[in-house]
Amino acid sequence: MRKGRNYWNLENSKEVAIHFTNKRDFKSHYPAAYEFLRKNKLLNIACLHMTKPNNLNKKWTKESCYNEALKYRTLRDYRVGSERSYRIARDSDWLKEIGLHFEKIVKIKWTFDKCKNEAMKYSTRIDFIKGSKNVYGVCVRNKWLDDVCSHMECKYSKK
Repeated sequence: MRKGRNYWNLENSKEVAIHFTNKRDFKSHYPAAYEFLRKNKLLNIACLHMTKPNNLNKKWTKESCYNEALKYRTLRDYRVGSERSYRIARDSDWLKEIGLHFEKIVKIKWTFDKCKNEAMKYSTRIDFIKGSKNVYGVCVRNKWLDDVCSHMECKYSKK
């Protein structure tokens, strides 16, 4: 619910800030309260209980980036899960060395036959969409949907 123009003060802002463990989440959920505190130089007072990110001031070496990368299965997971470490590794040209353990994601070229085989796993189009969203999209784009889904039962009939 939207609060009025003069709703936010130190007391109200502290009440909502107490529910968050970091400033980023507080700012994304209550931007007006966050801005009130920031503009009035009260942010540190209301956010005393919040923890600081532990890797913000960390000195990232090749070894520490490698140890951080070991926590992730894929390069994408590493990039999303540890942005700072990833950026430093990328900018320092360490990614090839520290990312040798990452699983390689193989992109599949979806042909009509592969799409048909995938669709055979499902009995309705709804299940097909939920189970293989990307393949369903390929079928729609290539206008194969009716052919690929011909074996499926029709849940809803047109009147």
